Amino acid sequence: MKKYINFLLGFTAIIAISSSCKKNLLEPKIYDQFSETNFLKTEADIQSAVTPYYSLFGTDWGAYDLGSAAYLGSFNVALGGYDYQTSKLTDVMFDYWQDPPLGLFRFGSATFSSRNQNTFYNRIQFVARATDLIDRISKITEVAPAVKNQYLGEVKAMRAWLMYILYDLYGPLNPILDPTQLSNLVMKPKMTAEEYIKAMEKDLLEAITLIPTEKYNADANNWGRISKGTARMILLRMYVNTAKTTADWQKAKLIGTDLMNMGYSLLPSYKDVFTTKANSELIYATPGNAGTVNWWFKLTMPANAISVAGITVRPGWFGMGMDWKFYEKYQTGDKRLETIADRYRNDQGRIVDRSNGLLAAIPIKYTRFVQNDVGFDWVVFRYADVLLYMAEITNHLEGPNAEALGFLKQVTDRANATIPADATGSKQKFQDYVIEERGKELYFENGNRRSDLIRNGTLISNAIARGRTDAKPFHVLFPIPADIVIQANGVIVQNNGY
Repeated sequence: MKKYINFLLGFTAIIAISSSCKKNLLEPKIYDQFSETNFLKTEADIQSAVTPYYSLFGTDWGAYDLGSAAYLGSFNVALGGYDYQTSKLTDVMFDYWQDPPLGLFRFGSATFSSRNQNTFYNRIQFVARATDLIDRISKITEVAPAVKNQYLGEVKAMRAWLMYILYDLYGPLNPILDPTQLSNLVMKPKMTAEEYIKAMEKDLLEAITLIPTEKYNADANNWGRISKGTARMILLRMYVNTAKTTADWQKAKLIGTDLMNMGYSLLPSYKDVFTTKANSELIYATPGNAGTVNWWFKLTMPANAISVAGITVRPGWFGMGMDWKFYEKYQTGDKRLETIADRYRNDQGRIVDRSNGLLAAIPIKYTRFVQNDVGFDWVVFRYADVLLYMAEITNHLEGPNAEALGFLKQVTDRANATIPADATGSKQKFQDYVIEERGKELYFENGNRRSDLIRNGTLISNAIARGRTDAKPFHVLFPIPADIVIQANGVIVQNNGY
């Protein structure tokens, strides 16, 4: 199975998609270069077909998609990725490039077209492609049922994962989930939120049943594949960020409890989480080795830096830093500060810090690999995230009781941070404090900060307090690209406010 993971070490191609007519992002028909007689008969065929979905979450910059003629940035790459683009809207990020559409809340329906590499809307086509692939795998007779189930589970989990990211950014859309509708050119309206959430839940619950492996931490050949643990983590994130009722929060607690019983654990040292491969805290990470480019340090290192936190570095672009006001939220002695630098040595031998020109703190989570920009896994889901979710979930259901506090303390104790006495004074105070701790623990990880602030009802008020006076309540969702709304001729309704 080692070859299966090698796509993460440089593979960027998407299965060739050819279109003989106008390329239409919303056109549901799937054209591929493989015929029914020469494709998807063996396990190797399935691996080749599944690979492009994993590459969407790779560490490299991205690739041109031959089906839509659009450049698609990887979700987890720093520049243009899911976290980078969403962090611009939050208090954690200082944007050196001052990209105004997002960071200043001045984006609208015409800001990004459906083919722009900085929009995520165009990933909806991969939901349709996943639907096609699920259907094709289901019909294979030459492969053992257990093997088919493994891949079916992986693709279902990735379809739901893509749908979740789209939901997080745009709200419910109109993905094609019925393979019999792939060639139906009649435009469909957006699903209701309830329909969309149920579809994601169905895929993830089925994936958990189908995938035989609990986790891959100790399996070097399969590290990077989606396991039961990964599917559960996606489901937990979906439950927490869509919960409206007590029943929703109860479902979240059940899946969170399942994750806690799987053998994941916090590492004793926070900084080791990002430098120890396949460690016990990681639920999912995109694998990297010496052949894999990762753009984290290009984006975060100053252009004239030669040393940061005692580590020899190469010059970067210094596009992203941690805002000083957010940096000040950490208590003195917080171990997480070991991964955030407040100064550096430049190529003239001078120390540059806040007093003489450093405009933001420097995030350096992946410290062992800073010299060559390659070779490290990109952390996506980890156990600390589960514990903080469980603290929040328990508080929603029962208030800030001993159990909720216990989940939170596992994270703060490792960080050497003290929970203020008034944090447990009420449900809202505890909720606010958990959200603050999530920001400090999970900074620049997988789009967490924006989602957390939206869930807490504070994304817009937080932005206005920072001087983003153009921020409006409807900015909790991104707009549907204008060219899509025009093309749909009224069938797809623009998100409110745009």
